Amino acid sequence: MATDSRPVLGISAGDPGGIGPEIAVKALNRADIYDICRPLVVADARFMEDVIRFTNVPLSLNRITRPQDGLFIHGTMDILHMANMDPDRLNYKQVVPEQGQASFEYVVKIIELALNKEIDGTVTGPINKAAINAAGHHFAGHTEIFPAIEHAKESGKNVEGPIPADTVFPKMKGGMYDAVVVMYHDQGHIPMKLLGFEYDEQTGQWDAMSGVNVTLGLPIVRTSVDHGTAFGKAGEGRANPQSMIEAIRLAALLSKK
Repeated sequence: MATDSRPVLGISAGDPGGIGPEIAVKALNRADIYDICRPLVVADARFMEDVIRFTNVPLSLNRITRPQDGLFIHGTMDILHMANMDPDRLNYKQVVPEQGQASFEYVVKIIELALNKEIDGTVTGPINKAAINAAGHHFAGHTEIFPAIEHAKESGKNVEGPIPADTVFPKMKGGMYDAVVVMYHDQGHIPMKLLGFEYDEQTGQWDAMSGVNVTLGLPIVRTSVDHGTAFGKAGEGRANPQSMIEAIRLAALLSKK
């Protein structure tokens, strides 16, 4: 029997009260996603069934407890079932500690699977930091970077800086750099969203949401959507899955490398 060369990607659903589960469902409704990877959603299958209902997406669910039991065929969404979110207690659009805890456990699970070589890469859905904190998990909001440029030069890397933001980002757009290191998360999101997000004032909808987060320096592949939980539209079926689709594509590519 031929070996399936498609990488297995663990996709955490994100905060159950946000749009993460919805964009996962919409992304996995695309046949081309299954051409490049074997996607496995980590979530509570019970509330994912509700997402399929209100999005009216023609997918069936395959509940599993380990990645090797996945079918990985278009039309059936494999769910590594985490029985940690009672669907009767689900509150869309709200910061809820229980939902923050659930989203935290999904992320922990895909990291565990990746470190154990049970999956080839990870894609994270949007979480809500307030909900995570309310669940008792307190993390720093950003990572500061110090003596770093000189150290990189000493190791033979072609690095320059520091460079003012109004100079470095136009240079980046023009192709003068392979990568730009920013001091904290939201600083990098400014140029990313200016380049990748497009809003149509006439329709009141986002036409493009094409940014993808990639975490470098980890022992595992990790990409993520480049937006938050969007509580304002959660549970309504109108979330744009573009960033999730791009995050899955990039994770598949990186996993093969």
